[in-house]
Amino acid sequence: MSDELAAIVKRLEKYPHMIARITAILDVAENTSGYLELANDAEYKVLEEIKKMGNETLTIWGKTQESRKRKIYEKKDGAVKHDKKKHIGKLG
Repeated sequence: MSDELAAIVKRLEKYPHMIARITAILDVAENTSGYLELANDAEYKVLEEIKKMGNETLTIWGKTQESRKRKIYEKKDGAVKHDKKKHIGKLG
């Protein structure tokens, strides 16, 4: 295994949903189910898996961005922090 491929595999280990989607796409390429007789069917299945992977990836991206931004703002002096109110008119 090349260093580049090993690096990709290591990164993918953090994202099991991507491994599942890539495996599904490979299954289409190899027609492991035997049910994909038409190119249209194979294309539909590939696009379906890519859309799912895209949605899952963007969800992870959004959470990562939110976490990064929160850390940046928390480090800044004078950053506004929002606490839950314990009592009416008093911040926690």
